[in-house]
Amino acid sequence: MIVGYGLEPILPQQALDQIIDRAPPYLTGGEYLAGMEIAIEGLSELLKSVSQQLPYSVGL
Repeated sequence: MIVGYGLEPILPQQALDQIIDRAPPYLTGGEYLAGMEIAIEGLSELLKSVSQQLPYSVGL
């Protein structure tokens, strides 16, 4: 997963890499749905965290 230049301060590439790194064990084992669910759940958690902190980080 690659973040666009403008979102890098909000969605750090390192955090996204950690989320994606959790999926391969499931994907290589043929558990494609589980691998996708792990990645989507991780992204959802990250976005919730970012959305809660965003007003404070941009001065709202």
